[in-house]
Amino acid sequence: NSVPREQRKRGQWTSSTLTAARLADVPSSLQVPVHEVDGADIDAMQECFDRVVAEIRGGGGPRFVEVRCTRWPGNSMPWPALPGGEWQLGWAHGGQPDDADMAGWMPSDPLARYLQKQIEAGSMERKQIEAIDARAKAEMAEAVRAALDSPFPAPGEAYKHVWTERRQAQ
Repeated sequence: NSVPREQRKRGQWTSSTLTAARLADVPSSLQVPVHEVDGADIDAMQECFDRVVAEIRGGGGPRFVEVRCTRWPGNSMPWPALPGGEWQLGWAHGGQPDDADMAGWMPSDPLARYLQKQIEAGSMERKQIEAIDARAKAEMAEAVRAALDSPFPAPGEAYKHVWTERRQAQ
């Protein structure tokens, strides 16, 4: 493992078990061009993927993109949890979650960083962001309600739209 145990964050594991010092070393060794991007910078991600897609569509062959990011505190084994509860829009305006792990992660939260950048640039106002947040929550609540109110599908439906044909026992 390339990251000493004492340097890993509590409850986190490295993404690769390869002996490469960096994940990007693997495709690079195969002469696949590598792009690295800050996963917490939404604008940098957009620029990177626009460039990569254009290179591929232009006949440039395969590409490898390593998105470097800090793992969300609830994204750990054996079961993901919401250490700070549901994400709060106020955290993007300088508020802090009560959970220490979550509070420590907030400076690298892509959504909070993006919203702060939009407000500082004058591209969006807090009221607009709050309206988008309210609409997204309402849509999610409606989707959950629709799913819970829907009948279970027939067992045979499990075999539709899969990659292999169902085989009958002989």
